[in-house]
Amino acid sequence: MIITTICLRKIIPVYLIIFLAITSHAIAQTPFGKISGIVNDSTGYPPNALNIFLLHDSTGKIVSSVMPDSIGTFVFDRIAHGKYRLGIIATGYKQEMRGPFFINKETTSINAGIIRLTGNSSQLRELLVKGQKPLLQISNNKTVYHVENDINKDNYSTTEMLRNVPGVMVDGSGNIYLKGNTNFRVYLNGKSASFLANDPKEALKMLPAGSIKSIEVVFSPSAKYDGEGAAGIINIITKKKITGNNGQLNANGHTLGTFSGNGLLNIRTGNLILSANTAASRYNYDATLDTRQYSHVKANEYDFSRAMATNLRINNIQGGLDLSYEIDSASNLTVYGNIADKSTGNFSTENNILITPQASTPNPGMLGIDNKNTDVNYDAGIDYNAPLGKSGAFVLSGNYNRQNLHINNDIAQTVKNNPPAFYRNRNKQTLTQTTLQADYTVGFKKNKRLETGLKFIGRDIVSNYEQHLMNPDHVYEPNTDRADYFNYELNIMAGYTMFHFPISSAWSASLGMRVEHTLVNTIAGNNKNTRDSYTHPLPSVNIQWNVNADNQLAMNYSQRLQRPWIENLNPLYNDNDPYNVSFGNPYLTPEKTSSFSIEWMNSPKNIAVSIGQIFTTNSIEAYTIPAPGSNSALSSFYNIGKRYNTNIGLNYSFNLSARWNTSINVQGIYMRVVSTDDHNYANSLLSANGAFRTGYSWDNGLKVEGSLYFYTSNPTLQGHSSGWVTYNITARKTFFQDKLGISVGVERFFQRHNIYRDKIESPDFYQYMIYKTLARAARMGITWKFGHSSIAGSHKTGVNNDDLKPSIKTR
Repeated sequence: MIITTICLRKIIPVYLIIFLAITSHAIAQTPFGKISGIVNDSTGYPPNALNIFLLHDSTGKIVSSVMPDSIGTFVFDRIAHGKYRLGIIATGYKQEMRGPFFINKETTSINAGIIRLTGNSSQLRELLVKGQKPLLQISNNKTVYHVENDINKDNYSTTEMLRNVPGVMVDGSGNIYLKGNTNFRVYLNGKSASFLANDPKEALKMLPAGSIKSIEVVFSPSAKYDGEGAAGIINIITKKKITGNNGQLNANGHTLGTFSGNGLLNIRTGNLILSANTAASRYNYDATLDTRQYSHVKANEYDFSRAMATNLRINNIQGGLDLSYEIDSASNLTVYGNIADKSTGNFSTENNILITPQASTPNPGMLGIDNKNTDVNYDAGIDYNAPLGKSGAFVLSGNYNRQNLHINNDIAQTVKNNPPAFYRNRNKQTLTQTTLQADYTVGFKKNKRLETGLKFIGRDIVSNYEQHLMNPDHVYEPNTDRADYFNYELNIMAGYTMFHFPISSAWSASLGMRVEHTLVNTIAGNNKNTRDSYTHPLPSVNIQWNVNADNQLAMNYSQRLQRPWIENLNPLYNDNDPYNVSFGNPYLTPEKTSSFSIEWMNSPKNIAVSIGQIFTTNSIEAYTIPAPGSNSALSSFYNIGKRYNTNIGLNYSFNLSARWNTSINVQGIYMRVVSTDDHNYANSLLSANGAFRTGYSWDNGLKVEGSLYFYTSNPTLQGHSSGWVTYNITARKTFFQDKLGISVGVERFFQRHNIYRDKIESPDFYQYMIYKTLARAARMGITWKFGHSSIAGSHKTGVNNDDLKPSIKTR
């Protein structure tokens, strides 16, 4: 904490000077006023995809736009004297215009009152700039990417869509980073799901983008959110809660062996709304892996090289059912359930050569690995929303989810001319999680708001491992020396309080404190029982300055936790690859991260700039050494690190013409990782990532877009990961009043292979891996919408960053 304070003292003045220099030209001596109000629908809450615009009455020009908070409150602050109107657009609702409103010396503050939206299937478009639907909205500490408006939604996965979100990076292997950090939480419709928590990389890869409405990213979560997720939160919003009877079907294919489809169905009868969704995908590709590793440890020197060919097959099917009942105009009850079933097959063969000082000639070998895994996840939950008092709202939520994972590996190993050895590894893992949560929000006069809540999370992770060896009679027998049992119980009790208040007409603030008390019970092998408990206070601060009607400046500070997961904790000795052995560490403790950021937004020019500093103590680092007395690498996890991350990001969107729009999203990160043990390892790297997109639209429903994405190397404690570049061109045409959409695209057409390089290096050990897959590909997708397609706001409680206020709408 002392180090964090020192770092912040050093960087805050620098950042303030930079941002004050950037925004000083926008500060005028013109008198200002404000216009505020509340927007909601029949439920008493604002719908999703809601935009509120401030327009000059005489010219109709958009002055600014905002997104409301969780109860619908909006504020346009620092408005120059003049005559204005309000415009409100929400998909599936009748467009509203209010005003005119006069801001002058006599009237500096106007309350527009409660604006109640009503459904209307005929959507007006006068307020959509040049007819373009927004792809990206950036508000104070929150970014919303509208996947449903993306031309590539028919062809791509959710992982691939994340490349377009500022601050989010996806490398060539599908690993996801938030501002260079892999410690984040992923939610589905604001809820934790076991299949996302355990392996978000693979889960999001299997989720078709056509089933997604939007992606919300919160980089500095306030005290309202769970303490886990050091880098932030990714919330996947699916398309639900549509008035009337309607739905959508989507299918797409990829020449490299990926096929997926999804369907949505929505039925409304009176106050009862039923939403059902399903998705299926098949993933099949070939790859090669070349490895070179050697050890300089005395009496354990060796030089090992391998050439591996692998084929990966993944079949995934999932579905969900959501039932909501509107008790009255302001109260509703929702029950929901989801299930996902994934099977994975991975067959690999390799030829390898081992050279040691003791052997007069190299030792050739062969290895065959056949992995067949099944992963079944299901969850169910209930949400109840109701008003409480004249200006309060109460939400009660409960959720249960479970994951059953079976890992089955059959391995055949041959060394030199010896007979092959056959063995089987079987691992059964179960994860159950129960969540109970109560939240209360109440508003006060003068735009003040208090939020408070309690939450309980109970997790139980169990892993049973067995190994069987083939005897000379070709019968598999249990290897009792390798049997392993691991049980990890975690109970989290948390409470939070947030207070939002204006400081002046131009300044506002949100202060929060979350306290989490954790009870841990671990049973690892030989029934060794370890109990532990710890309490962490997690503060958050948000300060916002509305420089004028066009420019906003926001400063955020928060503290977060990252608890270890089963792959970090399980002491199972994993030798599926006998030359790269790994095991977990059941004695790991949580990381603690402090983050500070400053963001500047200019709404009319669609520019957002951010600068931030992230500091992590007690970080969990992977550490690899030569295995004593063996010719293999040995890897595990330890609390031996500190991480420093300084980042700067720019997002800029502009129209080259009425039909031609372009966006640029770039980020630079300086990362440094140091060890706190006796080895004193340190590694640092300046990395960058970005996305460039440009598209042209015609009136006949045709749009063509080109995209370029890049990502440079990322440092680890002992090495670095590979950089990566990809690009694509996509064309999409709609027919029958946008009911039918057909898209085609090509990607990486100038390169035959994707090549990824990873390196681990220490004074005694070196490992270099080259992973190669096919690159050049073509895609095709088709979408069909049927029925009445006006979307109403979801009643399900989602992840909402309620830290005020203005937003920037791009593209």
